[in-house]
Amino acid sequence: MQALLRDISQIRFGYYSQLTAGIGIPYLQVRQFDDSGNLIANPDTFLKEDIKSTSQLLNDGDIIFAGKGNNNFAWGYHNEYGPAIASSTFFVITPDKSKVLPEFLVAYINHSKSQSYFQQFGLGTNIKSIRKDELGEFIVPILPLLLQAKIAAMYNLNNMEINLTLQLLRKKNELYETVINKLTNS
Repeated sequence: MQALLRDISQIRFGYYSQLTAGIGIPYLQVRQFDDSGNLIANPDTFLKEDIKSTSQLLNDGDIIFAGKGNNNFAWGYHNEYGPAIASSTFFVITPDKSKVLPEFLVAYINHSKSQSYFQQFGLGTNIKSIRKDELGEFIVPILPLLLQAKIAAMYNLNNMEINLTLQLLRKKNELYETVINKLTNS
């Protein structure tokens, strides 16, 4: 069985507001994520806490999707990250958890087949931008929740292995650089 994303979730735009200096609610921006959609930097931009901004707080299980630019990744928000608001470069997707697990949806959106789907939008423009209705037309397989959980676990394990491999490569390169420096400075 398959469903359109708009039929199994609510989709809204991220929030745009003026930044405040170093205090307030963390404001998530694309530059704080790597190409795979992993949060790599602590938010360094903040919004003033008021009625408008607090109404835009992410909820546990919300997914932010980068709808602008060449890298259309998804990232799942969990309360353990602390309060946060997605900037206007993101869409906020709130899945119906009785039909689709947020973690599965992140894994499926970030899969290469899905990324190919998103790459077709905005071609020929300087800054590629996906429209809300185009995102809503994205087809998602509706699998049993247990299978969705297994796919999400495989996705997370794969990401952990990739990150460990990258760390190992950096350490190997540092070791190589250190050895060459010592040998050539003797």
